[in-house]
Amino acid sequence: MNIKVPAAKPGLNQRDTEKVLRELYKVLKSGRLILGKYTQSFEEEFSRYIGRKHAIAVNSCTTALQITMSFLNLKSDDEVIVSNNTCVATVNAILFAGAKPVLTDINNATFCIDSHLFKEKITSRTRAIIVVHIGGLICPDIFEIVDICNREGIFLIEDCAHAHGASIADKKAGSLSDASCFSFYPTKILTSGTGGMIVTDNDELAKYARSVRLFGQGKSLRDVQNLGSDWVMNELSAVLGLFNFRKLDEHVRKRNQAARYYLKRLEGLPFKFNDYPENILHGFYKFIVLADKNVDAQRLKADLLDKHGIECGALYYPPVHLQPFFQKEFGYKLGDFPVCENILKQQLCLPLFSDITKEQIDYVVECLKKEI
Repeated sequence: MNIKVPAAKPGLNQRDTEKVLRELYKVLKSGRLILGKYTQSFEEEFSRYIGRKHAIAVNSCTTALQITMSFLNLKSDDEVIVSNNTCVATVNAILFAGAKPVLTDINNATFCIDSHLFKEKITSRTRAIIVVHIGGLICPDIFEIVDICNREGIFLIEDCAHAHGASIADKKAGSLSDASCFSFYPTKILTSGTGGMIVTDNDELAKYARSVRLFGQGKSLRDVQNLGSDWVMNELSAVLGLFNFRKLDEHVRKRNQAARYYLKRLEGLPFKFNDYPENILHGFYKFIVLADKNVDAQRLKADLLDKHGIECGALYYPPVHLQPFFQKEFGYKLGDFPVCENILKQQLCLPLFSDITKEQIDYVVECLKKEI
């Protein structure tokens, strides 16, 4: 397959790559491959950027979520609310912690959870909520959700896997909750190859996370205080993550420029876009379009790849409740979350990356016109 426009790619040019390679050589020469100065610098700079006291680097966002869930010491009848259009890893983290995931449908304009859906799911057993910022869009109802959590004593977690560099009312994604979890997966705006980060003001969570990411150590591995695992970020990943982090705002700016050009070129075509207020700076991890009902979005996605070499991403179709494991374990069925089912089936994520060109966008749009 000749890929002419990939769905995503790292924002590194030749000069950037050479700089990264020089730093990687220094790491290999030093022999310090975990918990060295690059990991420390990445954590310190990232926590300052978000505006929180602590940032703890780990090997994935899945790990970040699992550590955060484990910290809450949940019981089998405790409930954690999360929207249905998310990576299964988000829901799995709740299950690994021994609690019950409570899925919600989504807002049909923003594709995020909203405060009304959240309130409907709260019970006396609700211990936490995970708010997923979809495609780089901070959940527009986040401040209402914060207020509810404060009143009800519910622990609020931001799943910021998509939201690097995004903000609402000048507050960064990751700064609005008790804890936030970031992904640095290869396709992300900010990538370290693989990796993740927990960001929090909670001193006890930070101490716990630093312990369990390395087998539960206290002062050293001769002083094991918690049940932990091997979840550290390696120094090679930290080098790449730190370099990309320092270009994050530039990457977000370029993605917003590309998104505006997409919107202009797509005028008159049978697509709509998720709504969000003007006080949000969208991260545009994904450029999500919602095809009209008379368009077979799944066929269109396949044709763009097979006929034109255009990779389109997708966000969580089928949704969590239609995955075989969750149907078997919880009895979910088609029709349980109708908004989510209908929207995700019609979604396309058009190619978007920091250095995408107008010519590439023009090519994508012209091919869309041919296949609709």
